[in-house]
Amino acid sequence: MKHLFDYIFEAFNDGKNGDEFYTRIEDIEKGLKYFDLSNKIIYCNCDDPSFSNFYKYLHDNFDKLGLKELLATYYSDKPKLYTFDGKDEKVTDIKSGRFQDNGDIMKKCDMVITNPPYSDKMPIELIEMCYKNNVDFAFVGPLHLTYKKEVREYLKQGKLNSIPSSVNKFLRPNGSYMNAPACWYTNIQVEMPKYKFTKKYNENDYPKYDNYDAIECEDSKNIPEDYKGNIGVPYRFITKLNRNQFELVDTISNPKVNGKNKMSRIIIKIR
Repeated sequence: MKHLFDYIFEAFNDGKNGDEFYTRIEDIEKGLKYFDLSNKIIYCNCDDPSFSNFYKYLHDNFDKLGLKELLATYYSDKPKLYTFDGKDEKVTDIKSGRFQDNGDIMKKCDMVITNPPYSDKMPIELIEMCYKNNVDFAFVGPLHLTYKKEVREYLKQGKLNSIPSSVNKFLRPNGSYMNAPACWYTNIQVEMPKYKFTKKYNENDYPKYDNYDAIECEDSKNIPEDYKGNIGVPYRFITKLNRNQFELVDTISNPKVNGKNKMSRIIIKIR
């Protein structure tokens, strides 16, 4: 049986436009305000400067953000490295535009900022590569990444976080827009707003799962402040997850309540 997120993934890869999705400038601006980029070398390693809004935003706001240097590479038959120092842009030929082949370039940067291809395991490969090279990262990726085994472990260990800014709309190569659930993933601890509780536990309002030891909280606005056990909330809650208030216990696919499937959930516990 297909998982709900599999259908979302197929929508991202409809065969007409490949896995090309361009993050909007306004979403990039909203997301990057949570990071201090001053005096940092930023590497956009999946970004064609001709199309990438990440490169465009960082290039156009180079001085405002206080960047030290901006680098960019992308997959191409004629791969090139773009280097911008705030005044001049240099373009040099390189052997490969695949980010997996450019670890030497990554090692020169302080932080990777991009929107990697959503196909296969490329976002996971990007995370692993950044950790291998001891580089910070912040990228926009599909929400369904949170149910991948590798990502789940990073989340549980506190090595992967999000920010209080969601992304829901992307520009396609054909000029159309596509609505799709996505968020920012980063290894940087971002200060998250304090969650404000408004509900108390009532067993009639929070049924237990048939196949997991947790209660169902269908709307993350209704987390009961006095419940000490495991609580299942929508995946989008990672954009609100304040680790000082909550422990991320697990992620589960296809939980059931009274025999009926529910959306996949992250499992949290109040500290």
